[in-house]
Parts: sequence; C-alpha cells; structure tokens
Amino acid sequence: TTGIDPLGAVMVEDMARNLEPAHELGMRTVWLVSDHDWAAKGADEPYVHFVAEDLKSFLSALAIPA
Repeated sequence: TTGIDPLGAVMVEDMARNLEPAHELGMRTVWLVSDHDWAAKGADEPYVHFVAEDLKSFLSALAIPA
C-alpha cells in the first residue's frame, strides 16, 4: 500500500490503453497525445477521462491563479 488514495490521484500516460488499470482503481486519467498510431489504441474508451496535446498547457489550465 502506498498510502495514496486513488480517488485523489491522476495517471498521465502517452499510451491510452495503459490508462485502463488506473481508471479501474478509481483514478482520473489523462491521455497525452502521441505521434505514434499505436499509442492511440483505446483513446476512445471510457477509461480516458481527459486528452491533452501538451501537458504543460493542460496543467496550466487547471492551476488556480495566485
């Protein structure tokens, strides 16, 4: 046990199909779009909660302004 509550965690991955186990644990998931066609397998599945072209922009959009 890691002590991390999966309901308060996120998994970011560049292979969409790798997000399924994280989703099953209760994590939110982010697929980081890749140029490789094989990385998109599973991208349209319900275990992909968010899609990001650019991780920095995605995280910046979530940030609370100071």
